[in-house]
Amino acid sequence: MRRRDWLLALILSALACHDSSPTSPVLQSAPIPDVAGAWTGTVKTLEVLGDGDNGALCPAEPVSVEIERTSGPNSRFFHASIQANCVTANFNGQFVAPANQTLNGMVTYDVNGVTYQAVLNAALEGGSSRRMSATTSAFQHPLADGGVLLRDSLRFELSR
Repeated sequence: MRRRDWLLALILSALACHDSSPTSPVLQSAPIPDVAGAWTGTVKTLEVLGDGDNGALCPAEPVSVEIERTSGPNSRFFHASIQANCVTANFNGQFVAPANQTLNGMVTYDVNGVTYQAVLNAALEGGSSRRMSATTSAFQHPLADGGVLLRDSLRFELSR
């Protein structure tokens, strides 16, 4: 038997004897929670930063949030419209690990033609897609001179 034929026979016999069943558990990614739809609750200012002379951006008041998946039924990416008397904003984000229980992304809103942005982290309570709490960082608008306009951070308590 030539050396190449012998090597091929050895490889084929090794493959035939190989047990293809896993010896360790296969890690499955956690399912994406179904959060699309209408949510209601309250929004309030966490920390008064910009324009504090006029009071908090959002004293505790009702808020409605409409969440939709942005790219298909199993997508981890979402868009939301946020409506309250104190703020009308948009959110774009995605579920992140561990276990897809945190929705993370950016919230933007305009005040007199100035666009502010903040990072939002929302956590599903108790692993359910019926209640969530969300907090933003301080809203920021970068200035041409390198400065930053700051606005209040917000806290949302939502259910459906």
